[in-house]
Amino acid sequence: MELKFLQLLYLFQQYGYLIIFVGTFFEGETTLVLGGLLANQHHLSFWLVVGTAVLASYIGHVVFYFLGKTSSVWILEKLPALRIKIEQAEYIIRRYETLSLFITQYVFGIRLASALSFGILDMKISKFLTLQLISCLVWAILFAALGYWVGSSLDDNLVKNIERSLLVILFLGIVFAFAGRKFFDYWFRRRH
Repeated sequence: MELKFLQLLYLFQQYGYLIIFVGTFFEGETTLVLGGLLANQHHLSFWLVVGTAVLASYIGHVVFYFLGKTSSVWILEKLPALRIKIEQAEYIIRRYETLSLFITQYVFGIRLASALSFGILDMKISKFLTLQLISCLVWAILFAALGYWVGSSLDDNLVKNIERSLLVILFLGIVFAFAGRKFFDYWFRRRH
């Protein structure tokens, strides 16, 4: 187990920011928490982890926003399964336009679909870009800080504890993502 951990640590030391970029471009809370943990252990820089996550997340949202704005008919025609997620996001967006941008940042599986929805539903570009940047910044600081806090709770037996912490982070990430998604689905069904 120690060898696998050291290999993982080596990958993060060599390609950590790239891993964080790719992970947070999509749905990357677990990647970001791991980056915060490794920043606490001085394998990565906390603010570079946050900056990388903000940049990647923001680029992902902007790309999907403009896809929605320019290709909505084609997207909905070619990806009918996405229509359900967009309908879920649309309800929130229509009812709570500004707040919805922040809410959807934390709902697993709907973040990029909501960015697509903001484009399809024609949210003003300046409003979307400004609020999305703030939302990505808050999100990145929050989850990286969570990982940093987990890292600060480790004792001297670092390798063993990081392995356990990674497993706990992964498990809790999956549980919270699943629970958050179920809560959102339940809330959405009650509204319709």
